[in-house]
Amino acid sequence: MKDRDVLEFRTGGGCLLLFGFPFLLAGLFILGVAFRLVSVEGGQPPFLLLFLFGLVFAAVGFFLMFAREKTVLNRGQGLVMKGRGFLFPWKWKREPLDDFRRVLIRGEIRQAGESSDETYSVVLERVDAGKDFVIEVSGDYIAARQTAERVARVLRFPLCDLSSGREVVREPDRLDEPFGARLKRTGETVTVSEPPPVVRAVIREDENRLFMEIPPPGLSGTAALRLVPPVLFSLFALYFFGGVLELPMPPPVRIAVTGFLGLFLGFPVIFGFRDFLAHARRSERMTLTADRIRIDRRRGFQWKTVEIPLDEVEDLSLASPPRLEGTRLPGGKLRLPDTFLQDGRTSSPSPGDLGRGVVLGEKTVAFLSWLVKIFPGQKIVLLTDKRMERFGEGLSPEELAWLFAKLKRFMADNAGPGSLRAQ
Repeated sequence: MKDRDVLEFRTGGGCLLLFGFPFLLAGLFILGVAFRLVSVEGGQPPFLLLFLFGLVFAAVGFFLMFAREKTVLNRGQGLVMKGRGFLFPWKWKREPLDDFRRVLIRGEIRQAGESSDETYSVVLERVDAGKDFVIEVSGDYIAARQTAERVARVLRFPLCDLSSGREVVREPDRLDEPFGARLKRTGETVTVSEPPPVVRAVIREDENRLFMEIPPPGLSGTAALRLVPPVLFSLFALYFFGGVLELPMPPPVRIAVTGFLGLFLGFPVIFGFRDFLAHARRSERMTLTADRIRIDRRRGFQWKTVEIPLDEVEDLSLASPPRLEGTRLPGGKLRLPDTFLQDGRTSSPSPGDLGRGVVLGEKTVAFLSWLVKIFPGQKIVLLTDKRMERFGEGLSPEELAWLFAKLKRFMADNAGPGSLRAQ
């Protein structure tokens, strides 16, 4: 059996040892106080409270420091294995490789209180219905993509990327195929329609060069919305902490407290105003030649440049714009189906759901539609093995689709000998 037929992934240890040590130490200390092995001054809290807190902290610290997991993919033996344990994996689960058919990259948003993070899972999809085999979960798309490509090469499985909302399948022997070359090989016809009525981008095109520039949006209402959160935070903080200045205190202390509150309340507004100006002055330029893509971005008063060889671009995508889905009712109302509310990945309601769900009023629908328009979140995405670049923030979906088609045609026409038929 050759080493290239085996892949191993390990989790646990490393930085988690340092992260878990304070938890374990705190838990042992609290347990020592509970069993009176450590003396403390003053009254001692109830034994049960100390015992439970100490046990939880010690258990969390022990798990973070000593938990280990190992995943082994062995194409020679036709097995996928996952082992878990403390200090070393000792409990193993083995499954035949024939139960799986391809490698998937899934993107999902995980809620953690009021914040949310996007994560990417690399999994093996089963031939039959059942729970997929998770290989790795990462918050970095490029890291997840690199892992998925390694797995697809070793197992010789197709790689299916679902992270952009559409299915992009690549065969194991074509994982590094340039995007333009794939268009030529598949014979896809690229159609560039007429530009939309309103176009912000400036386009200059000749036989060997395509230039696109998105001018600054200026002081628009969308940019001004960035000032709302910091201003609200400062007003609420002033309401709750402003009374501190009315307390009796010596003049030097009053000066120090006033200065601290001024910084605490002023910094969010200052940074919000800076972000507002940077957004208003934001500009992007993309220059495509026969062998290279150059992207220049201005944020505030600084320009940053990224250059990518054209043959390194493996995928060019345009994510679907956000939209309100459901059943349109008379009077401008909208009925959201139950399944849409329960599962954010549901793309459209099924016929059986049309009679159920929450009904949104006309004003609510109009407000949400306005939010969708000012926060479109749609961009053109260029992917390589090493980086992800986005272009076209703030443009309308119609204009982005037009620019996307022009990019697609240019990359196909410059993908080596021959040319793709364009309309």
